[in-house]
Amino acid sequence: MDVTLSPDSEQFVREKLQSGDFGSANDIVNAGLRLLREQERWAQQVREKIAVARQQLKEGKTLTPEQFDINLAARKAKWKAEHGIA
Repeated sequence: MDVTLSPDSEQFVREKLQSGDFGSANDIVNAGLRLLREQERWAQQVREKIAVARQQLKEGKTLTPEQFDINLAARKAKWKAEHGIA
């Protein structure tokens, strides 16, 4: 597969190679593709969560602002405890 880069992208690749951050242009392209895959996975997770939230709204399963705050505080406390944060 041949890929044509814009002049700006070519310059960026050259700079990254000169800085020693990457060993080859292939390494740079592969890093970019990994990030794109991660972004797509994240976007899919967000879309799924939105779909769940919409369904919950349709079913009347909503929280009051107070309930939301309590739920959020509990989740934060659990996350902090799991990560050893005081």
